[in-house]
Amino acid sequence: MFIFGKFDKIGRAWNQLKFFSILLIFLLYFCCLSYFSLTWHVSPVLAQQPAPDQRYGTMTGDSLFREMLYSVESCVQISTNIRHQINLFGIEMTGSGKYLEVKQNDSSRYGVDGTGIQFRLELLIQPKPEENRTIPPSNLTVVCDKQYVWKFTSINGQNELSQIEVKTVLEAMKRSGRVDIPAEAGSFYGLGGMAGMLREIQRRYEFTKPPTEEKIVDKFGTATVLKIRGLLKSAELKRLTTSQDGKKQTVPEQCPTCIDICVNSNTFFPFRIDYFQTKDGSEPKSAHFARTEYYDTQLNSGEISNEVFIYRPEAIPRKDTDEYIKQLLTN
Repeated sequence: MFIFGKFDKIGRAWNQLKFFSILLIFLLYFCCLSYFSLTWHVSPVLAQQPAPDQRYGTMTGDSLFREMLYSVESCVQISTNIRHQINLFGIEMTGSGKYLEVKQNDSSRYGVDGTGIQFRLELLIQPKPEENRTIPPSNLTVVCDKQYVWKFTSINGQNELSQIEVKTVLEAMKRSGRVDIPAEAGSFYGLGGMAGMLREIQRRYEFTKPPTEEKIVDKFGTATVLKIRGLLKSAELKRLTTSQDGKKQTVPEQCPTCIDICVNSNTFFPFRIDYFQTKDGSEPKSAHFARTEYYDTQLNSGEISNEVFIYRPEAIPRKDTDEYIKQLLTN
């Protein structure tokens, strides 16, 4: 009985370790909407509006993506609810929350003075009831108030608050002369909001196939969407399939090699993103392992108050600005 009891404890500890690993991956997917790029903040030019023949004629996957990016960048206000599901290492987790974004409708938002974009992301994350009954729900809050990016996490009752100073980061980028900061360096923060997330997807994936029209039916109703599929670019795939000592390896299980994006056919705003994984980066034949949905989306409503972007810390934050800059400039 003692031996079996010991192995039972080991088994529970291993399951909890897997749970925390998947929770961290979940948080990485969602800190500023999964992936992000800082390029949008230092470029003085918005994504160019697609030509009329691309907007209303036969679209390619790439042209539809650019249409979607233009639509998001043109929004002064974004309010959307979020649902997320991820299944990795045999553990399924769900998340729900809200994302709010406001930016100035002029070129000053591209300056390095820290002014411009504001956003707030709040998520409640938990395993399915049958997965783990002993671990409480976790919370994630990321707020950019134009001056700082705050990140608060509460995992298994352990709270952590960190802070990055936006102006200092952008000034460091300007001095370095770099505008192609890789996303891996800043996995815990994004300064580009929703558009930054899309730019990072664009940097990593290529959308060569034309979009397909689909109707999505769920308990909320029926929506007509345009779906495009992106596969990892060859350089990204090579990086993931090469170990540090130069040997060939399979793509890590948590790294998506393919994504499907469903775009609202009226607003060209993202409706759903599905993440797939194959060991060699080929076309997936199995179901997605993660899904993000944006619903009850309101664009340019004028109803978002600046008050929602005021963050009042209840503890002294960990200062991550210097470490963040170091990571950005060494990757």
